[in-house]
Amino acid sequence: MESGERKCPHCAEQIKQDAVKCKHCGSDVTNPPKSKDQKARSTQKIALFWLVIVIGAYTVISKNIGSSSAEPTEEEYSRQAIDLCWKNVDDKLADLDARRAMRDACMRMTKAHGQKYGSAAGMRTE
Repeated sequence: MESGERKCPHCAEQIKQDAVKCKHCGSDVTNPPKSKDQKARSTQKIALFWLVIVIGAYTVISKNIGSSSAEPTEEEYSRQAIDLCWKNVDDKLADLDARRAMRDACMRMTKAHGQKYGSAAGMRTE
């Protein structure tokens, strides 16, 4: 390594000491790559955010439906929450890791629904 050079924290190629962007990989060398723990925490935060959104939407729907003349059953509420969950999985603007976490949550909700109310015929499972 020549003096005045350092390794890129992303691709480990030699770059100038004062470089802001790696000429090899194009990464911003002022921000080191995230560790696996940091990525996992970030994914968990995103999944938690979407879960809160689903629960909030479920609450709003349940209150709106509760004000109508026919009172929906607990099973119908469960189906609506699962449908909202899958819509969040299909959101292409969301981070891939967040969508994977949401998919796992939706699959667990669908499984729990099936165990409690029997077959989940017509419900999305993946």
